[in-house]
Amino acid sequence: MFLFAAVSCPCHKHFVDIGMGRNIWTLSFNTASRNMPLVLLHGMGTGAALWALNFRTLSTDRPVHAVDILGFGRSSRTVFSSDPVLAEMEFVESIEAWRKKMKLEMFVLLGHCLGGFLATSYAIRFPDRVRHLILVDPWGFCDRVQIGAYEHRVPMPIWVKTLGLILEPFNPLAVLRLAGSWGEVTSFKFCYFV
Repeated sequence: MFLFAAVSCPCHKHFVDIGMGRNIWTLSFNTASRNMPLVLLHGMGTGAALWALNFRTLSTDRPVHAVDILGFGRSSRTVFSSDPVLAEMEFVESIEAWRKKMKLEMFVLLGHCLGGFLATSYAIRFPDRVRHLILVDPWGFCDRVQIGAYEHRVPMPIWVKTLGLILEPFNPLAVLRLAGSWGEVTSFKFCYFV
């Protein structure tokens, strides 16, 4: 696999069965260490490969587990609820099911982009499991400029709204999935060389 050409430290690659026919692809490093583990959640459109250049440094003195969130990378494709609140809870519950299978009592949770949003949701729901929460460019948190007592919002042009409605049914990641094994190479290059 192309990803591991960049990973020069020992790695245990495995699927974690979280039930109901769903598996979460997991990369584990330095699992013999008894220090507090670090769990990495990737962002939208990526996978565990996002962290490839960081594994050696992050795992020098602690166990590190990088997962492909359900629906991404090599993890199971799952049909989530169309209700955003329920879909968020389904993601959070899948992380908790993964934690139980991995037998982790407490860990440091690091999330990037969408992974940051899910890490925050997980920490709110299961605060006794998260020692520290680290967010890297987290997605889903509003940036609002306060001007006096009013919020300043820029109106969205009608052409942008129309384009959004036209493109809504299309999955931008479908091209990578159709690319098969070339999708991994493209995804890796996109994450690290663009």
